Amino acid sequence: MGARQRPGANSVHGGHTRVGRLSQSEPHRARSSVVIQCGREDSPVLVAKTVEENKKLTRRMSELEEVACRVEAEQLLRYRTGSSGDRESDEATGPRMIAKVFDGRSADSLKHLALALIAHPNIVALLGSRDSATARLVFARSPDASGDMNALMRKACEMLSGRGGGKPDMAQGGGKDVERLSEAIEVAKHQWMKPE
Repeated sequence: MGARQRPGANSVHGGHTRVGRLSQSEPHRARSSVVIQCGREDSPVLVAKTVEENKKLTRRMSELEEVACRVEAEQLLRYRTGSSGDRESDEATGPRMIAKVFDGRSADSLKHLALALIAHPNIVALLGSRDSATARLVFARSPDASGDMNALMRKACEMLSGRGGGKPDMAQGGGKDVERLSEAIEVAKHQWMKPE
């Protein structure tokens, strides 16, 4: 059963409100008890302040994630430019491709990295991430690069028993067949390199 409120768990002691959330079984009470002590009239103000601080921290974390992704994009591009001999990395023959699979990266983080990559000219980014239950994909291209990212995404998501879509320049999706993520990106890469 879920947590229940014990009668008398909310009480006032010396002008402070004590709020307790206790589980039904005695051994869990000590571990699941949440206590907030403040004056009754101060409670709404403190809750509002905590919510606002959380929003600020979330915004700041998102800003820092974007900065980190720009740095990571530079490193990935530098690495790809260092090799030569194929369409992936030779700027003379067209766009450069960055195809990479990450572990445990969120969809938002993949999108931030893709946007940082395609801020550069002639870039195609095929990015994926996996955890134990989900495979995530973000495909994107610079305005001057070729390829339909939406079409590539639909095919990749079919392979992952999932769904996704977007626009010709950027698409997102995913699926539950995590073990096929690398294969799906490889197929998308070959589709892009040899369009029908």
